[in-house]
Amino acid sequence: MFGLGLSGQTTRLVVAVFFVVCGYLVVAQDSSNEGQPSSTDEPAFCNGLECPKFKEINKTQNYEERDYAPSRWVSTRLDAVKYDEAVDVLMMKLYHYIAGKNSRNQAIPMTAPVLCHVVLGRDGAHGESNITMFLYLSPSLTDPPEPTDNAVVLTDLPEQKVFTRSFGGFAKEDDYLKNTMALAEALVRDSEDFDNSYFYTASYDSPFKPLNRHNEVWYVAK
Repeated sequence: MFGLGLSGQTTRLVVAVFFVVCGYLVVAQDSSNEGQPSSTDEPAFCNGLECPKFKEINKTQNYEERDYAPSRWVSTRLDAVKYDEAVDVLMMKLYHYIAGKNSRNQAIPMTAPVLCHVVLGRDGAHGESNITMFLYLSPSLTDPPEPTDNAVVLTDLPEQKVFTRSFGGFAKEDDYLKNTMALAEALVRDSEDFDNSYFYTASYDSPFKPLNRHNEVWYVAK
């Protein structure tokens, strides 16, 4: 798959390991905070994990407008791929980095969301896309270790205003695309100026959370 030398069975196995570990991290952190007042102002949909900081500017029936502060992430990219297939491979590369495959063999706490920058291919919604996946790095990690995988890089995102649409369930490619189109239609109706050459998907939940799941799609304001 994707010329990466992994069989479908092997890919499913390593992705399952990623899900188990990330699910454990979320559950463990939630349990340790049970009955304790929150020490942060993180939104509830961050599930007790650290999230990038933002201010809500406006909220309508169809979307929310947020102003995100500058932030640092670790990222990796695949080009000309199907979304649902690419996320498995990208997740494993980023998981290896936070699990200690970096210049200091340092384990890094899990954060939220898992963010994907998506540029659709020439065939549109169901064609091949260029996808960059990001994991947020806490500002407390002032000197993050360098990745040892050449396909993984540290990335700074600038302050940016984004329009977001939220939805529930176990999201797949079609769910993200449907909500992206709905968001674009709402923004056009409201005469909002946004960059439609790409969009973001944001996933906040452990696979072990069956209910009240929170997913988002984003467009960046011009």
